[in-house]
Amino acid sequence: MKSIVVPTKDNLEDYQKLGTQSFLLPLKNYAVSYPKVYSIEEIEEMKRKNPNSEFFIVMNKTIFNKDLDSLVEILEKIETFAVQGILFYDLALLEIKHRFHLKTPFVWNQTHMVTNAKTCNYYFDNEVSYAVISGELAREEIYHLVESTKMKLFYTLLSYPIVAHSRRHLLTNYAKTSNKSDKKNLVIHEKVSNQDYLIEEISEGTSFFYHALPNHFSVLKKLDVSYVVLNESYIDHAFFLQLLSYTNRYLQNEISFNEMLETVNKLLSSSAPFLDNKTIYCVKKEGR
Repeated sequence: MKSIVVPTKDNLEDYQKLGTQSFLLPLKNYAVSYPKVYSIEEIEEMKRKNPNSEFFIVMNKTIFNKDLDSLVEILEKIETFAVQGILFYDLALLEIKHRFHLKTPFVWNQTHMVTNAKTCNYYFDNEVSYAVISGELAREEIYHLVESTKMKLFYTLLSYPIVAHSRRHLLTNYAKTSNKSDKKNLVIHEKVSNQDYLIEEISEGTSFFYHALPNHFSVLKKLDVSYVVLNESYIDHAFFLQLLSYTNRYLQNEISFNEMLETVNKLLSSSAPFLDNKTIYCVKKEGR
């Protein structure tokens, strides 16, 4: 099991010094809900400068007909410099992979959808090598999924969880209709759940994040996946490096699980809303 980082710094040395050699890089114009994105030329250059590192490219934007020609071009360009994989959301990418016989490994990354082994195995049989486990699964559901699928898996260990994304520019529209100053990010408070949410607007739309860092580190004791993801987006760099350091020291058997968890619990709250509570959806009848 390796750590894989979504970096916010162009120089990867800070992460590499701590033992991380695997990186997720959101692709400019094709990734949403990431404050830091990279052009295809920047990714190619980072790969050239870091030949001992692994790179996966995030392409989680919804695709429309007008995007298809440029999408084919970018996927064919990625083929030429052999990254470790592409995290895809829209099934148009998988169709293009099949149609053009692309060799780059694909990673099923549909946010809230990767929840069961049967679907994972279906995608595996259709040339998808990996999947990113949904953040809404309870602990035992995660372990069961890992044990029951043929796929290699990613698990998001540290991040501000994405709640929703809209293609609409909601903060801009709110500012216009309310005669308020235009902001590209905002923290709102939801009174019923007593929870804060971070709202971030970019050219591709508006993303909503749970504005607290869940503590999922206890799951590491029994977790057996290919990669644990630590997403630095919106997290202070020095604080992030502390958590990355303890993660890697545990993964490299330099410290025990209890030592790692004791330190992490001092840095993060113990809250993990989904980890110890099953998510149950109820469809209500109209008017009730």
